[in-house]
Amino acid sequence: MATRSARRRWILPVVVAVGVVSIVLWIASRIRGPALPGYEVVAAPVVQDVVATGRVAAPSRVRVGAE
Repeated sequence: MATRSARRRWILPVVVAVGVVSIVLWIASRIRGPALPGYEVVAAPVVQDVVATGRVAAPSRVRVGAE
């Protein structure tokens, strides 16, 4: 009989502890907000293509000659 009452003595605190942990985890998940979609970041070389149209104008004229 002593072991039966000892078990009963531990059941209530264990149930209460499991309930408290469950409530804390539920509240923490609500505080964090919903999961949002994102992108996976991977290492890759940086590549940049530039396409332009127009005219190239020199800012000044240079005279090249022999002296």
